[in-house]
Amino acid sequence: MNLNLLKIFYTVASVGSLTKASKILNISQSAVSRHMQLFEYQMKVKLFKRHPRGLNLTLAGEKTFKHAYNIIQENENFMQKFSQISHEVGEEIKIITTPAMGETHITSFLLPFLEQYPQLKIKITTSIEKVDVTNADIAIRTFIPHQTDIEQLPLHKFKMKLWASQRYLERFGVPKTAEELSKHRLLVFEENKHNLYSNTNWILHVGNTSSQVRIPFYQITSIEGLHHAAVKGYGIVHLPIEYVKLKGSQLIPVLPELVGPIVDIYYIFLEKLKTSKYIIELYQHLYKSFQDL
Repeated sequence: MNLNLLKIFYTVASVGSLTKASKILNISQSAVSRHMQLFEYQMKVKLFKRHPRGLNLTLAGEKTFKHAYNIIQENENFMQKFSQISHEVGEEIKIITTPAMGETHITSFLLPFLEQYPQLKIKITTSIEKVDVTNADIAIRTFIPHQTDIEQLPLHKFKMKLWASQRYLERFGVPKTAEELSKHRLLVFEENKHNLYSNTNWILHVGNTSSQVRIPFYQITSIEGLHHAAVKGYGIVHLPIEYVKLKGSQLIPVLPELVGPIVDIYYIFLEKLKTSKYIIELYQHLYKSFQDL
């Protein structure tokens, strides 16, 4: 069966007129007529009954029309779905995030998704500077205000707590109150407006009754660096309780009753990608992975 002739037949049968069909198909009426004659010849059956106001379908024509409808509808459904994901099939999904997020959590979670969709390639770029979707498909970071052409889906709430090594606490003592933090060595993220955690250096302020701001003992732009310094006994650090490297590091919670700030992380992508199958399924996969921490 010639699919092009089937499509023309479907149009003619839908409107019941060669004239109307020619306008829809943007071909001459005589061409439509010739195509239908050829189609009837190939099908070896009469498909139309002609009358003064147009065309009616014969019994064979009605059966053919139902067949044509199913084929054309299935093709349109396929093309609609394909258009949503064709941009990414066989291509990279580019993710930009902070080094800590990319190297620990995201890398820890991605393998099952990649094995489910082996045709996809995921490239992760990490930065402590500009983390947005300018040069990526997805940004994983804190909320971006005042931008309307992006989708921002909540991914996880990181809860900050204080930690220290047994070595440090044996040497300098265990603080009993937030005020006593002023007597301790404090480890913080280096101040950087693009760093997701630099605005949470609450350890320098919480419980501080002095007019002087606490001076950190050690600063670095890396969460891994802070964690490593705390393990080595440098001092007290604030880290998310979900930080994967806390497990097995033997760091001890300090002032566990102290409620720290919450850092909301979002899964951010351009609005035009919101119908993408893989963009949405990757979000669902990462969201569930974070909930299972």
